[in-house]
Amino acid sequence: MFVYFIVSLIVFLGLFCGAALAYIAPEELSDGKKYLKLFLHALLILVVILSFMYLIFWKALLLVLLLALYVVLKRIPLASPFILFVSSKDVILFFLFSTLLFLVNVPIGTFFAEEYVIRKKKIFLMFRSLLKKYWLSILFSLILFYA
Repeated sequence: MFVYFIVSLIVFLGLFCGAALAYIAPEELSDGKKYLKLFLHALLILVVILSFMYLIFWKALLLVLLLALYVVLKRIPLASPFILFVSSKDVILFFLFSTLLFLVNVPIGTFFAEEYVIRKKKIFLMFRSLLKKYWLSILFSLILFYA
């Protein structure tokens, strides 16, 4: 149980890794933005395909509806705890989806940090606002795995 919680927190570290990536290479943000969007869309399609291949149909449909809802609302990391919870019964699927969600969160963190990098704000302020924006997702991870 503790391993699932730690892995779900590592999934959210993808946001901070993406933000750190934006600070490390700010000159690549404008050129790499279209590739990051392409990478993000490809990963989301891969999550949908794998969910229909390996999960029971109603779970896969629930997962796809959650992803669609949060893609429309631009809050993909909020769906992460629910996706991990749905796949948590099978260890292999759990680690597969957690790896994919970590990779999905990297471009999201990069896009989030872009305005902070352009305005040359401090990295601490950006990390604090990133945590403020996605604290609910981390809380849902706590609730789902310890309920």
